[in-house]
Amino acid sequence: MTDAAASETSEEKSAAMPASAAHHFPRRDSSEADVMPIARRTAKRLASGLRTALQPLANERLNVTPDQARLEIHRDWLSAQGSSMGLAFYQLPPMKGRMALRLPHDLIAALVDAFFGGSIARGKSKKADYSATDMRLMHRIAGAIAPQLGAAWAEFGPFRCLSAGLTDDPDEARLAKRDEDELLIQPFELSYPGNVRFIIDLVYPVDMIQSAREELAGAPSAETMPADPMWRQDLGRALNEVFLPVRSVLARPTMTLPELANLKPGDIIPIPPARNLPLLIGDRTFARGSLGEQNGLAAFRIDTIEKGSFHE
Repeated sequence: MTDAAASETSEEKSAAMPASAAHHFPRRDSSEADVMPIARRTAKRLASGLRTALQPLANERLNVTPDQARLEIHRDWLSAQGSSMGLAFYQLPPMKGRMALRLPHDLIAALVDAFFGGSIARGKSKKADYSATDMRLMHRIAGAIAPQLGAAWAEFGPFRCLSAGLTDDPDEARLAKRDEDELLIQPFELSYPGNVRFIIDLVYPVDMIQSAREELAGAPSAETMPADPMWRQDLGRALNEVFLPVRSVLARPTMTLPELANLKPGDIIPIPPARNLPLLIGDRTFARGSLGEQNGLAAFRIDTIEKGSFHE
């Protein structure tokens, strides 16, 4: 067989064999794997803090619900904000960099209206700029949210929150070093009566969260964290109000069936003295002791405390 023929035969076999399709298992983006779990846990803790900070401004019932967090490229997020935006900046040392709280025009306008006696359910504003009054209210909101933000992050490491200014200028809104860097966007839905809803966003540079990997990894778990003294005190007060039924079986005399059948009012059943009597709490033996007398009353003296299943 010539080399040409061998080559043709090889090509024919190759053509006849089905091409093996390349298969790739889906891979989770490393940024998402790093920051999404901590974002979800922080958002759950922060929702009640946002409610505490924002509800007094409108004096109306407010529900705060964290929505699904997402990752966006910094360039895309910045271009979507338009010509005017309301941002409150924060730092979370020892994280490096700054994050932002985005406050939309319609929310600020509605809160200003409610603050001066109007109703937040009156309708959303179409204004596109922030007035001096709007900026003053934004400053108040930023200050009220800072401690709530710090408290939420403090549960995962030695973090504290510092206010770092306000802006409504897109040119001052840069959060990441490069346009292609990723941002973690954590939205919260604010729900007021009358089906009035607003969305605010917490915007974190992914690099900022990743800069504190060691602090996050070393954060004490719930098992190792010391208990809050106030929590211990409240728990102690609550336990002081818990009452449990305590009883004992003093004797177990036996009788024949004819003796039981002949019992009548006034009969006396002798109870022989016994030791090692159980002291029961619920259906468990807590201690053992003996029956005696004190101050003219029957008394139970504890001899031993059980070490069994009651303490497990």
